[in-house]
Amino acid sequence: VVMVSCGGDVVVMVSCGGSNNNNSSYTDASGRIQTTLQESGMIDFQSLLLVPKKAAWRLNITCQVLNDDGNVYDAALLASIAALTDTKLPSTKEEQDGMIYIVGEKMSGKTTDSNNNKESESSTSRRLQIVPHNIPIPLTIALYEIEQPPPPNDDNDVAMENDSKTTHTIMLADPTTLEQTHQQSSLTVIVVGGVASSTTSSTTTKPKILNVRLSGNIRIKASHELSVATHMAFGRSKEIMSLLQL
Repeated sequence: VVMVSCGGDVVVMVSCGGSNNNNSSYTDASGRIQTTLQESGMIDFQSLLLVPKKAAWRLNITCQVLNDDGNVYDAALLASIAALTDTKLPSTKEEQDGMIYIVGEKMSGKTTDSNNNKESESSTSRRLQIVPHNIPIPLTIALYEIEQPPPPNDDNDVAMENDSKTTHTIMLADPTTLEQTHQQSSLTVIVVGGVASSTTSSTTTKPKILNVRLSGNIRIKASHELSVATHMAFGRSKEIMSLLQL
C-alpha cells in the first residue's frame, strides 16, 4: 500500500541469478517494461485506489530469469502481462483509527460464507481491472545489413570497382543471445488491440502501434522494413491475445 493522490502504480524488476547475469540489460528491461505498462492504459490505476487521495495498491512485479537465451524484454513483458491478468486484490476496510486493514485479517485471515460455511473468495478478493484492448504485445527483431556486389559488366563479366553496391536488410524476429550479439540494430514494435472474440476467431478490436524503438546503426526504410515489422507484430498480437483468453 502506498500514499498517493490520484491512483495506484506498478513497479517492475527483472533479475537473473545465473552466471550470465547482466545487470545493465536487466535494469534497462525493467524500466522499459514499467514504462510500457504505465503508458499503455492496460491497468486501470483508478481501480487500485483504497482511500481517495490517501492510499492505493502498488503492484510489484518481479521477473526472475531462469535461462537467458536472448530477447529478455519481450519474454519479461509477456510474463508480466500474464501475471497481471491473473492478479487478485484483497478487499480492504478503513477503520476509525485511520488504518486500512485487509478484510478478515484482524480475525483469522479468512471470511466464510454464511450460507454454506465455506471460505468465500469473492468477499475477500477481486480481480485486477484490466483493459483488454490496451494490452501491449511486443515483437523484437534483430536487423543485419549485408552488401551485395553489383551485377557483372556485360563487356568483361567483371564487376567494376566504381559500380555501386546494393545493401539488403535481414530481419530476424525473437533473436537468441548469439543472434543479438551479432545484430547491427534492434527494432521493437509494441502493439495494442487485436482482442480476440470469445465466440469467433476474428478480432473485435483493430490492433494499432503503441511504440516503436530502434537502436543501432541501420537506418530502416519506412516503406519496407517498418511495414514488414508492423505486419509481424500484428500477427504476434493476435496470437498472444488468443492465448490469454480474456
